[in-house]
Amino acid sequence: MGYKSRSNASNVENEESDDSIRIECDRALNARRQGNYRRALKRLNTLCRRYESSALVHRMQGSIHAELAELNDDSDAREWHLKCAVASGRKAVALSPNSVEYAQFYASALWELADNSEQYNEVILECERGLSIQCPSDPAKDNLDLEKQITIRNTTLQRRIRFERRTLEDLLDDAKKEISYLRNKRRESLKVGISVLKAHFISAKIALAVDVISEAIIFAKEKKTWRFWGCCVCDKKFGHFIKLREHLLNDHIGFSPDKLPCSLPKPVGPYWIDMLSRDIGNGTWKPVDISAAISLMNNQPKQQSSDSVDADRGKDTHQAHKWPLSDDSERTQDLERIHCLFRLLLKHKCLSKSHLKTVLAYTMRELQLIVPSSQLMIHGLNKMPHCIHFLGNTQLRWLAKFLEDMANCCSLKEDPDELSPVDHNMGGIQTITVKERLSLTNDSYLLLDDRVLKGELKSSLYDTALAHDGSTSPPADDDHEEEVVRDNAALLEWLLSGCSVKEGLSTWMQLMEIRKSKGIEYFHMLEEEFKQLEIMCDIKYGHLSYGKALQAIEVMLTEENKKRETDSVFSPQSYMTLLRKRQEELVKRETGAVTFSAGRMVELDAISNILTEAQALRANVESEDDDEWKVDEDLDQEDTCVAMATNIQKDQNSKEVLISDVRIMQIIDSMHQVEHKCGSVSLHDFRIVLVPLLRSFLQAHLEKLFDKALARAQEDEALSKNELGEEKNHEATLENKRQIEEGHKLIAQQKVDQCLGDNGSMTLGPLQVDDEVDEERFQADLRIAVCRSFEAIEAQGDFCMPAQQKEPKRLSLQKDSRANDKIEPYVMGLQNDVGEYNCFLNVIIQSLWHLREFRDEFLSRPTSVHVHVGDPCVICALFNVLTALSTAPSDVQRKAVSPTQLRIALSNLYPDSNFFQETMHSTSSFDELLKLVEMEDQLACDPEAGGCGTLNHIHHILSTPPHVFTIVLGWQTTSESLVDISATLSALATVIDIGVLYQSLGPGKRYCLISVVCYCGLHYYCFAYNHEHDRWIMFNDNRVKVVGLWFDVLTICERGLLQPQILFFEAIK
Repeated sequence: MGYKSRSNASNVENEESDDSIRIECDRALNARRQGNYRRALKRLNTLCRRYESSALVHRMQGSIHAELAELNDDSDAREWHLKCAVASGRKAVALSPNSVEYAQFYASALWELADNSEQYNEVILECERGLSIQCPSDPAKDNLDLEKQITIRNTTLQRRIRFERRTLEDLLDDAKKEISYLRNKRRESLKVGISVLKAHFISAKIALAVDVISEAIIFAKEKKTWRFWGCCVCDKKFGHFIKLREHLLNDHIGFSPDKLPCSLPKPVGPYWIDMLSRDIGNGTWKPVDISAAISLMNNQPKQQSSDSVDADRGKDTHQAHKWPLSDDSERTQDLERIHCLFRLLLKHKCLSKSHLKTVLAYTMRELQLIVPSSQLMIHGLNKMPHCIHFLGNTQLRWLAKFLEDMANCCSLKEDPDELSPVDHNMGGIQTITVKERLSLTNDSYLLLDDRVLKGELKSSLYDTALAHDGSTSPPADDDHEEEVVRDNAALLEWLLSGCSVKEGLSTWMQLMEIRKSKGIEYFHMLEEEFKQLEIMCDIKYGHLSYGKALQAIEVMLTEENKKRETDSVFSPQSYMTLLRKRQEELVKRETGAVTFSAGRMVELDAISNILTEAQALRANVESEDDDEWKVDEDLDQEDTCVAMATNIQKDQNSKEVLISDVRIMQIIDSMHQVEHKCGSVSLHDFRIVLVPLLRSFLQAHLEKLFDKALARAQEDEALSKNELGEEKNHEATLENKRQIEEGHKLIAQQKVDQCLGDNGSMTLGPLQVDDEVDEERFQADLRIAVCRSFEAIEAQGDFCMPAQQKEPKRLSLQKDSRANDKIEPYVMGLQNDVGEYNCFLNVIIQSLWHLREFRDEFLSRPTSVHVHVGDPCVICALFNVLTALSTAPSDVQRKAVSPTQLRIALSNLYPDSNFFQETMHSTSSFDELLKLVEMEDQLACDPEAGGCGTLNHIHHILSTPPHVFTIVLGWQTTSESLVDISATLSALATVIDIGVLYQSLGPGKRYCLISVVCYCGLHYYCFAYNHEHDRWIMFNDNRVKVVGLWFDVLTICERGLLQPQILFFEAIK
């Protein structure tokens, strides 16, 4: 019980402490509302020292700093206040990490202070952190700002949290857009026009640079790359090495596989390379116990064997079937020898499919002598290369001897650890690495790599001249490349590095000449290799022709044998006699022929060789015993020798064909190596010469800018000395006028600038309020005004605004003020110099300019057609002012437009006019209010015309609805109370139906509010709606401020005690 009592007491103390903190914070905010920011900040600084662990105190302190930053024109003071606001926000979120309201304030403060990608990334991180809060606290308890209570009163917790999150989402999107904008801005600064670049070197009389640039641009536009392969023979350029290779072989060497006398051998595929290259240690190159394997095949069911083969198709035979292995050391050594020879031939790319086919054919013939063909097919041994593991010692030695012959014919060295024979040496030619990326845009600009701003460049393999999507920006190294901040020091360091223009051009030309010379050397080597290839192809063609002749002889002997067996009356003759007759026949044909026949000569050679070989065999047979040489009874001894001689010739010729394939493949591999070297020395990159040229141009450009800036500074200094005396005299003359004018405007300006983040020319200090001011009475009046404004919002039935005005402005840091940089170039202010008093004229001009239909129609009419009014002409003066406002977006300097000419014309035309009459209206709903005001006007029935004299209401009739509808609001005084101003503002609407007022028009004649002219303290302001950006903008002479939504306009008018006087409506089409 004692512990619970102490705990309850502690909770009570914490609640009392929180209440006291809120009360003291509220007092500080009261001082702020009265305009005494110095007192408010002093109190909050004291509270921060007293309650260091209170997030609310730091939040309110940050709010004051944020508002002071908006009110300050001094950039240094504004930055200091923003940094203080960021520091306060950081403390608040650290003390209360679950507050989405603190996260929104902190992110907003970071946004206001941000001016580079790194700082905008901080905004993104804080927004993402705030949006990830799972159980956020109530925003209503995290902000004591009285104005904000309008939007959070009588709303649910979920809606308040949703409002803050929606604000964070908007900030997140804006920060990402700013980062993208800064990235594009950085890249735009590194764009150089091609025509400008050429003109620079033309003026510098460096013709070679102009020629190189033109050549590079033409090639890049066609090939979409800066890299090219140049032909060492004809200097033709190609965008890919394959095209250069085809060009050299076809156009300069005359090589084509179709033109060769025989087909080129085909190398083995990846499957065979893998099977034949496996290490011996994994058990795949071990001899099989043939007897045990045959017994296993015979005992294994057929169906099971078939299923096993299907399941293990493509796998290693030993792993699939677990064949019993033999411990025969001689067979093991032979297999190891065969395996090494396979690897040697594969490494040198001298093993073709024909070689492998010969090995497998021989193996299958030998295996079929001991294993039925059906068993070989069932177990997949007819396809697997490891069927040679079933061979015996004799067969393995034959295979080893065959592979050795193939390797020895090319003098291949047996070194398994030797690397690939491809030589990547470029003969000592200098290699230049290009680090900068360079892009060619669609609008004829060169876009330099923005990584020069990082201060460090890595080697780049990016050689594409155009982005794949046709955009002006090259692709990043990866999708998550960190954004960099513009670093002038790094850019300057890059500009000062590297070589001069002459050195760059000289290096480029020398490199081109050296590589061309080396390329010609490799080209001659390639020609020699091609000649050797042609010779070997001719040799192979001769062997193939010889093989065809042997096949023809074998067919002739086979037909002779068939006639002996089938024709009983046929008179048989020996094979040797048959071949001699054929030989004599061919000799007679060749002797009587006019032209030489290669086919007959090959056949004659084949017959001669067979007869010679047969005679040698017959001599050997006759010298041997009859027991050692048995001849079949059906065949005589002579025919047997001819048949054996024919087979011997076929085997020898087949081996020669295979040897030719090995040599051809060796030559082709050597050609590939030479081609690789030729391609390496033929590779060039235009960036090698373009980057130094760009660097030189940028250096010269910066030097010109520096010289202009220095000359301008010297000129300004001289002018300032000359004008100093005149300015002192003129200042003395205007001092009296300035004091009078500033005295009137300061009162109004202080009221307005308390609630605005105005970027005007006046710097406001803290607005002092005497300590004797009755704060209780001030707060009571302010609460009445706030409550009436809230009642007007509640009358609409929902806390949220309509679709186009749904989101209220943040009161601490206004979101729409961030958009000022984006909208300000499109809307310009009007001048109001000292002594001119143009403020009323300026707000009327801004209102007329924002009436789109009036502006477009007025400016479209020719000035020479109208009748001049006044001297000077008012219409001409208005036309000039509106034209200047319309063309202002194209003005880089964006100076305010002067209305002096129009003011002079109007003052001459209406010297005594006050322009508008002042009256006072009651408060009601706006459409009905206008009708009631009109009904108050009464007119007596004219007795002189026979009338009765009774007062009747005046009914106004409009036959045609106007394009523009204007309403003038009258006030009893020029300084109305907050209650009256709030009540009047709550009655205003942005859309009205004048059919309610003018019954002759009928309902449905809707008009939207375009401009509101307000008055406060002898000064006029204008709020105009910008259709292009869907925002309300405040005009205070030459100062332009983005306000945001209609709700924000009402808030500023209430806080600044601005009295609306003129409303401009435009017809909704």
